[in-house]
Formats: sequence, C-alpha cells, structure tokens
Amino acid sequence: MRNMISKFGLMFVAMLSIASAAFLTAADAQTLPYQNPTYIPNSVLAPVTLSAPGAVAFTNSGGGVMSLRVSGTCTSLAATVQASNDGTNYTVINIYPVASYGAAASPASAVAAAGFWKANVSGFTSVKVNVTALTASCTFALVGAPLDFTNQF
Repeated sequence: MRNMISKFGLMFVAMLSIASAAFLTAADAQTLPYQNPTYIPNSVLAPVTLSAPGAVAFTNSGGGVMSLRVSGTCTSLAATVQASNDGTNYTVINIYPVASYGAAASPASAVAAAGFWKANVSGFTSVKVNVTALTASCTFALVGAPLDFTNQF
C-alpha cells in the first residue's frame, strides 16, 4: 500500500510539472531590475582648479540635483551658479548649502567661500560656475544625480 501511494505521489508531481510548463511562455519571463527602469548614471565633472576668474562648465545628463564642492584657499571668491537649457543663454540659479540632517537650508545666489552646495538642475542641459573674482586657487567639483530636489538633504 505504501509503495502504491509513493508511486501515485510521484505521478501527481510529474503531471503538475508538465501542466505548469505548458502554460509558461517567453513573455512570462521576469524582467530583471537592471533592464527596467533604465539606469541613468550620475554626471561627474573631474575637479577643476582655478587661480583666476573664469568659468567651470558642466554638462547635465538628465539629473535633477547637482552638488557643488568648492575647496581650497578661495581668497576673495565671488561666483554664481548659472544654468541653461540650450547651452547659450544662462541664468543664475539658487544654490543651497548642504545642511546637517533635518536642518532647513536657505537659498543663496552666490558662492563666496569654500563649502558644499546643491542646486535644482531639473530641465537644464548645462550648468556653469561663473567665477568673477578670485585671488587664490579654488577647486570646483560638480556631480549631477537623477534625484528629486528637496530643500533638505
């Protein structure tokens, strides 16, 4: 009797396997995470050092947020962050200091010292840091990321 139940169980499992395989098609295959949604990498500009007034240009590849780190001596620094959607006509955009977690950040329209900022660059194809005054060297590093912009980090 036990032998008969064992044979019946094996036949039942085999029939279920065949039946389920008949209903699966190639369209039922799982889409893996790396295929959908499309991966958009961060835009990264290698650090650029200026020791006199000039501009640091950055191409945005669909990012919503851009971070800007200014480091160095940065004596007498005066700079604005400008954005464009055509690469020709630029407008000054607000930047926000990266505050400690949970602290509200107030917008700024210019950079006057070394520090770390973020900006909303959604919809812009290019961004530049326009340095109008500088008497010592500063290094500018920019990164764009496909994130939603908020006033808190």
